[in-house]
Amino acid sequence: MFYYDNGQLLLSSEPDSFEAVVYPNPFNSELTISGVESGTVGITIHDKVGTIVMEEQVDVKTQMNEVFKTDGWKPGFYFI
Repeated sequence: MFYYDNGQLLLSSEPDSFEAVVYPNPFNSELTISGVESGTVGITIHDKVGTIVMEEQVDVKTQMNEVFKTDGWKPGFYFI
């Protein structure tokens, strides 16, 4: 589930209730995903036709603040 709060795009997944802030929106050369979670977090980003453009496992100790390089991604819509 995606929603806006104070101009930031937030995402929440059920049933794990993981919440994250995704910014900037729109993005150019990098995308930041921040949130409070510990353990291994799987992040998959798809383009508008469902092709996986990035899939990564992030090992988080206390708070997630990951920056992903998006150089070379085509302009368009992406789903996390």
